[in-house]
Amino acid sequence: MMNLFLVLCCCFGLTLRGAENRIWVDGTINGHRVRLGFDTGASDPILFRSTAQRLRLKIIEPPTDFKPPPGQVAAGYTEPCDFVFGTLQTRGKFRVVDFPQELSNEAEGVLSWSLFRDKILSIDAVNQRVQIGDDLRENVVGWRKFELRINSRMLGFRVAGEDARQNSVYVDTGSEGGVALHPSLWKDWAAKHSNQTATLTATFTPAVGLTVHQELWANEISIGSITLKDVPVSSEDEAHTLTVMPDHVATLGLFALRRMDLVVDGKNGVVYAHTRAEPAPPYPHNRLGAVFVPRDMQSEPLLAHVAPGSPAHLAGIRDKDALLKVDDLDVTKWRTDPRVMPLSRFWERPAGMSLKLTLKREQREFQITIVLRDILGPEARQPGK
Repeated sequence: MMNLFLVLCCCFGLTLRGAENRIWVDGTINGHRVRLGFDTGASDPILFRSTAQRLRLKIIEPPTDFKPPPGQVAAGYTEPCDFVFGTLQTRGKFRVVDFPQELSNEAEGVLSWSLFRDKILSIDAVNQRVQIGDDLRENVVGWRKFELRINSRMLGFRVAGEDARQNSVYVDTGSEGGVALHPSLWKDWAAKHSNQTATLTATFTPAVGLTVHQELWANEISIGSITLKDVPVSSEDEAHTLTVMPDHVATLGLFALRRMDLVVDGKNGVVYAHTRAEPAPPYPHNRLGAVFVPRDMQSEPLLAHVAPGSPAHLAGIRDKDALLKVDDLDVTKWRTDPRVMPLSRFWERPAGMSLKLTLKREQREFQITIVLRDILGPEARQPGK
């Protein structure tokens, strides 16, 4: 019975960033319009509590003493309702998750892979859309064919590894990033690319909370039998690795999907993939090399995490410095002032732009002016090179 209140919730991992790099789905629930994010990393369709309340749906709450395992979150569910998106018409329940509105007010919920499991669909990350239709298979002549992970709660497929074993690659359209490697693989890959300057990303998921990740750049990376060029690379959350199959090696986010075309044939259990040869589009990465996040969602100060060698580090910012202002904007009011979040829009401004940051270290306030610099991508120039 308790499993009714568990949900694998990778939903909208990079919620501390803006809304322009997501796949949005505009549908209706009981005839009322909703804007949902298409997230193949979530196991269930989800409504944020504020949305369920706006739609006046009855919510069945989980027991107050229920403790979910790592990587999952306790979630209630709605009464059955009718959802319509294009040719997809279904009646069912949505999970209900509490989501901090101060972090993102763009999405009203999440469409998971489970609703499309028996469909034929195209995931077009370049044009930020998902399409459903049997005729999509007409476009896959000459594409590589992979076995779909039928029993997975996330969208995944098998690829042949160097040792001829079949490994699993997962697709997470709720992530704006590139390739997220299994932590054990990331450790080796990052060590081989230690001459690069890294940047950082901040992630919030209901199951894991706030996390900070390093991000590096790969001119080329092979994941089993798939080779991608010009993609950002990071590490998966340890908690996330507990929720997927033990043979998985990596997860592909939206930017990685911009480097390939993907058609999923759920009816026949196969995935068709075709890598793109054209140059990679610009990656809207953190050109500051630091993120400022609260210690947890109950804390107020936005504390620095700084990548060594980054513009932030070279300008003198250090871990645990508290951010007070960006230019003249008071960011200490991040919970109540809608102009503050997401902070990433400041760090992702074009290279060459400057920011004036007011910070506090222990009891001392100070100001720093920083010029943003490309850290990831072909445009990046490492210090001293």
